[in-house]
Amino acid sequence: ALRYQNRMAGAVEVEGRYLVRPRWEVSMFGGLGYTDDHYPIFENTDDIYSFGLGGRYNVFEAHNVWVGIDMARGPEDWNWYVQVGHPW
Repeated sequence: ALRYQNRMAGAVEVEGRYLVRPRWEVSMFGGLGYTDDHYPIFENTDDIYSFGLGGRYNVFEAHNVWVGIDMARGPEDWNWYVQVGHPW
């Protein structure tokens, strides 16, 4: 994360979810980051993007506990993420 720092930086993220069945949902997400190259500190001043797709299952409805797995692409490669709860 430190390689994307600069004097000014910004980021925006968005996520959409679709309930497939009462306890199952599909998630799509993406993000875009930017560092200002007016005052370059590091070499990378390009836009930085990420996007992915995931699935969620509500394992404990009474407490709204979800388990999910995501596949995401960043600037360099693909990664897998496993999570419990909501990411936001």
